[in-house]
Amino acid sequence: PYSASEREGFLLSAAERAIDLDTDTRAVELFERVLSRNPRERSAIEQLARLHERAGRRQALIELRRRQLLATDTVEE
Repeated sequence: PYSASEREGFLLSAAERAIDLDTDTRAVELFERVLSRNPRERSAIEQLARLHERAGRRQALIELRRRQLLATDTVEE
């Protein structure tokens, strides 16, 4: 059994690899899985934002940023 942190790391690695393989749809799915476990994971948020921007998915990007704001406790985050 792996810890939650280790599983999150595996998902992040798989998503980054999917980007390298130019399979953005799979990368989006994996980053979304990371965020479902940890809505504050900055790397996943930023990578997912780049994918949405690159694909012109403005509504998805707006929704991602809204979720990011809701998951933030302080102004500094």
